[in-house]
Amino acid sequence: ERRGYSARHEVKQFHFTSWPEHGVPYHATGLLAFIRRVKASTPPDAGPIVIHCSAGTGRTGCYIVLDVMLDMAECEGVVDIYNCVKTLCSRRINMIQTEVSSLGWG
Repeated sequence: ERRGYSARHEVKQFHFTSWPEHGVPYHATGLLAFIRRVKASTPPDAGPIVIHCSAGTGRTGCYIVLDVMLDMAECEGVVDIYNCVKTLCSRRINMIQTEVSSLGWG
């Protein structure tokens, strides 16, 4: 704390444990519920959410794509998975690590 300045920061940590490192989530509905719970607990003025798995790729990238797709579906009523994944992969190498590479997305 600096003299004359007081700042308070709240940090919330969520841990999704039903997604093996080299696999897929056991239940997609559980992952979607988790993403919605994280969103619901984050005030609009809270700043960015930090998302990270063991390597910072793969599961992290999939989470980000799903988060963006949920927002897109809610705001626009449609989703554009191809262009979303393509754009995100162009900004972060190895963002998605599965068969997406063979489709020319990653």
